[in-house]
Amino acid sequence: RFRAWAVLTVAFLAQFFSIGVTLFSFGLYVAPLEQEFQISRTALNSGMLVMMIGMALFSAAIGRLLIRFEIRYLMAIGVTSLALGMIGIANSTNLWAITLYIILPISMGVALLGPLCATTLINSWFDESAEFGLRRGTAMGLATVSTSFGGIVIAPLTANLMAESGWRYALSSEAILLWLVLTPIILLLI
Repeated sequence: RFRAWAVLTVAFLAQFFSIGVTLFSFGLYVAPLEQEFQISRTALNSGMLVMMIGMALFSAAIGRLLIRFEIRYLMAIGVTSLALGMIGIANSTNLWAITLYIILPISMGVALLGPLCATTLINSWFDESAEFGLRRGTAMGLATVSTSFGGIVIAPLTANLMAESGWRYALSSEAILLWLVLTPIILLLI
């Protein structure tokens, strides 16, 4: 019973952090990048599209990998990939590098931490009986709400950190925190 709750916690936190630091915080980085790189907001917002395309492409491959490899290792690769991509962006001096970081390590990381792996985890540990005290549908609902909760919590924290220390520091700090929190939780609880 504890193990099922631990798995749900991992699914919740993985989506909370990965979606919170990317989809919900993305817009916060537009204005500082616009100033620094002298590029339009329209062009900068296409970064979200680039990430979604990357996630879609990686998701097809991840589905096959989930059959062959342990999900804990795939998710650990995902958190490492996402954190390294964020640190890469924080240290980038040109938009091409930022685009490559978004489409490769960040897209892969979010895809490995997002709904595909979360639903796979929950399907493996919960069924429609009340054996674990929580039905699969309820567990899916709790994991799904984590994405919105990530936006509610992480975006304001990101905004404050950016106001205090700048966008590069904020992005690097979130990457390190993300990696330090999620990696052991993923490896120990799944």
